[in-house]
Amino acid sequence: MINLLPPQQKEKLLYQGYLRLILILGILFLSFLFSLFLVLLLVRGYVGADLETQRIILEEKKRIIFLNQEIEKEIIQSNVFLSDLNSFYQENLDLTQTLKKLYETLPSKTYLTDFSFGFISREGKKKPRISLSGYCPDRDTLLEFKQELEKWFYEVSFSPESWIKPTGINFTLTLELN
Repeated sequence: MINLLPPQQKEKLLYQGYLRLILILGILFLSFLFSLFLVLLLVRGYVGADLETQRIILEEKKRIIFLNQEIEKEIIQSNVFLSDLNSFYQENLDLTQTLKKLYETLPSKTYLTDFSFGFISREGKKKPRISLSGYCPDRDTLLEFKQELEKWFYEVSFSPESWIKPTGINFTLTLELN
């Protein structure tokens, strides 16, 4: 086909073709940029939501760890208590038999006013100890009481004030059990 258009017209048509091509490419490039912007906005929203989710999960884990630490402390305290209780029962200390022996050795007209029971540490071991206070009518009866107690108990220790008065004695003593 022969083109019979004048050269100016040909240039104008060529120029318009280039202009359309540039316009189409520009529109395509702008739509590509707009699409890229939308995709990046979507990615930002997705990452932000995922980050927020991870932050919430992290806070929940911290709270669970804190609660677990409190529970762990309670468990440790309970274990210590149960260990002490177990060691107490393993010593097989029959306090009722000890009290029975104590009251069997108690002379007549002598009575107890105070009783306390506990453990003392001696030689790396816990040893049971009884502390008593009471009244005894005279020193001879108190001496008999001490001799009877020494037959049954490991260490019998009267306070020095218990031996001062000859009658109407308020005594205090400590007994260590085997």
